[in-house]
Amino acid sequence: MPTTNPKSTQSKPTQSKPTNAKPTPTKPHRHRAIPESVVQRSLSLSSRKAARLWAQLDSGMADPMDLLPALQQAQGQQEDAVDIHVTLRQHIDAEIAAAQARLDALVAVHEADLKRLKGWANRLDQGVLDLYEQGLISEEALGQTYRIRVKRNPPSCVVLDESMIPEQYIKVKTTYAPDKTAIKGAIQGGETVPGADLVRKLKVLYEAAPTSLNRMADQAQV
Repeated sequence: MPTTNPKSTQSKPTQSKPTNAKPTPTKPHRHRAIPESVVQRSLSLSSRKAARLWAQLDSGMADPMDLLPALQQAQGQQEDAVDIHVTLRQHIDAEIAAAQARLDALVAVHEADLKRLKGWANRLDQGVLDLYEQGLISEEALGQTYRIRVKRNPPSCVVLDESMIPEQYIKVKTTYAPDKTAIKGAIQGGETVPGADLVRKLKVLYEAAPTSLNRMADQAQV
């Protein structure tokens, strides 16, 4: 029988050749910046300072009543402070309108859900009453855990024709309320109305400055 050389059966250890590849540097992990709110991005298009003030309001770091005096002290220019104040106020109004629209949509959705659920509940009850009136179930139906009972409510009055009800069974509802329009006219006419007076409350108006209106008129003529 042919003999095998024991040296030939031994596998030589493989040696890896040195490479000149340089280790790839690891990139520092970067946290993704939190995206700005839509309002803040919109504000930054017209006023970056107003956008920063919005961020302070949103984070609770500032009080709205302190913004205008702080702007005047920091900048020393009333015109810039007023413009930033009005820009911020206009965007707050836009946010109020958007929030109200979302609220109205949610109310409409939930009202529809309530109407649907109450309709299902009434149909379940009506189904039981229909079976009872048809004599298919008795006044009490038993299950392993629950039972269904049909019982009559206390007597209630149903008005079939209100015009035929005798006067003695008619209840008169009388309400008294001050006539503010008449009182206002009387006081403006020089009369004294005890218990009432005229007041003129203050309100804040946000309008375009006259110089801005002039610029818009000049641009329209060009």
